[in-house]
Amino acid sequence: MKSSPPRFVGPRHDARSLALQVLIDSQRHDAFVQELLDRAFTQHPLPPNDRRLTTQLVYGVLRRRGTLDALLQTCCNRPRFTRS
Repeated sequence: MKSSPPRFVGPRHDARSLALQVLIDSQRHDAFVQELLDRAFTQHPLPPNDRRLTTQLVYGVLRRRGTLDALLQTCCNRPRFTRS
């Protein structure tokens, strides 16, 4: 059975939820992360501090992705989401 990734459905994004949505979108679509960030900031305006936090979260997760996957694999029995 194929699981679909979560989608944000709240009234508005904060820095963390927007970072999560950009990371999910980067898995779904073959696009540059910076383009996804630019699009997200256009659609969901955030104050400058929150924009910086969102950007740092996205790039930090991508930079440490292998480590995060390895750590999560030891405690999760659910397969990793991969794009089809």
